[in-house]
Amino acid sequence: MKAWLFDVDGVLTSPAEKKIVEPQIITEIIKRLEAGEIIGLNTGRSLDFVINEVLKPLEQELLNKELLQNVYFVGEKGGTWGDYKNGKMENNVDEGISVPSELIQKVRDLITDKYLDTMFFDETKKTMISTEFKKGANLSKFHEEQKNLVEEMKKILEHLGLSNLKIDPSIIATDIQNPHVGKDLGVERFLKMLGETEPEEFETFGDSPGDLEMFKYLIRKGHKARFIYVGNKEIENNENIIKTRGKFDKGTLEYLLSN
Repeated sequence: MKAWLFDVDGVLTSPAEKKIVEPQIITEIIKRLEAGEIIGLNTGRSLDFVINEVLKPLEQELLNKELLQNVYFVGEKGGTWGDYKNGKMENNVDEGISVPSELIQKVRDLITDKYLDTMFFDETKKTMISTEFKKGANLSKFHEEQKNLVEEMKKILEHLGLSNLKIDPSIIATDIQNPHVGKDLGVERFLKMLGETEPEEFETFGDSPGDLEMFKYLIRKGHKARFIYVGNKEIENNENIIKTRGKFDKGTLEYLLSN
């Protein structure tokens, strides 16, 4: 049995459209579920995003709903997670790693006051703060303003005595999070949900160097794994790291169609 573990944004969904624009991706996922294989999602996105943009389209296309018992999902870099039991979705939140409400309000106000042209405050997150690129805005301007935002976030954290929290800027978002969350924690949650089920190998997919943590965590734990890289930045070379010709969701579909 094989397990397929996907980052979501830029891997299953289009980085520009924020939704699945390659419907064959869902078809390929269903083929693997019908073959008795396991599907996992491991993302920094909220579970609301995962449910609306990936799981609902999957449910609509999947004729045999019993196969959902082999679908597992992790959001907010391990802060939230869930699966299906008896055909019903069950979600969990780790309240112990949530950021303080005072910090949430200060960052929300900062975005409202200065940065609404290029970004928005993600109200769907349960355990972390995310300020994200606004669809239709100028991406270059977003990156310029992101630099200023990070500096202002640092000042807020210092003022509140929360410098232990981590600021994590990416291509389309800036997160403030508990230092213990990450793609490796997401894989840990995924493995715990699997319980006694032990896949023979894992295919992991990501579009950023940080997604490599999924692959590295599995290798450290003694599992056989590969990493399918669909991003456009430089990444380390390894015999078990495969770089697709197509990029982002097109690269994911390219690999799924040929394997």
